Amino acid sequence: MDPEILKKETKNLEAIIGKLEPKGGEIPQLNGIDIYGRTLPLHSIGGGDHLIWMDFKKRYDLKARIKEAKSAGVREKLKLNKTRGGILIADVEGHEITDAVTASGLHHAFLTGALYELERYGEITTHLFENLNTRFYSTSTIDDKNKSFTMLYGEISREGIFRYISAAHPMPLVFSEKVIQTEDEEKVIDFLNQVESKGTKAYSVDSTTDVGLRVTGLGGIVSLLRFPVEG
Repeated sequence: MDPEILKKETKNLEAIIGKLEPKGGEIPQLNGIDIYGRTLPLHSIGGGDHLIWMDFKKRYDLKARIKEAKSAGVREKLKLNKTRGGILIADVEGHEITDAVTASGLHHAFLTGALYELERYGEITTHLFENLNTRFYSTSTIDDKNKSFTMLYGEISREGIFRYISAAHPMPLVFSEKVIQTEDEEKVIDFLNQVESKGTKAYSVDSTTDVGLRVTGLGGIVSLLRFPVEG
């Protein structure tokens, strides 16, 4: 192919990916907690690193869902989301511009699945990630090779509880003078050939704590959840 034509087509592809690449949404606003995060694509556009912010009040109209809840249990769990914020971090293998396609597929699948989770359970559960694991492992294939990715989803509450589920992703870094309590709950899954049962973590922390979330094992901190000192 003529080099000039190839260059032109490459620019067109970059422009298309730039428009198709989904945005992460607004950073959740929680009283007493500072939250920040961003990604820097290797090639300035696209790539496999992706953030999704979960401000439940804005994304899913909690008031309407609480009113329409089919059971008291679901209604009470939905109410808890008023003081919670979530973040999903995904790291697609390759970090090329076209890897944004895989990240985009995960973006829409996760947000759609989260909607049904809230309707059925009132909160996001491990069922969603098990289903994502099965679906993407079966279909994310390019040139007869699995296009793998890792993922971490975490939720922070206004009360200072940070809980997360990791799919083969680097664990959060906790910088604290004091971690009041850690406890195992539910399970961690891997986006490999099977779902593996492991312990997830729920951190109960005080106002001296920073929680850093990494996008890759070699990368720096991509998101920081900070609990300001009171007073």
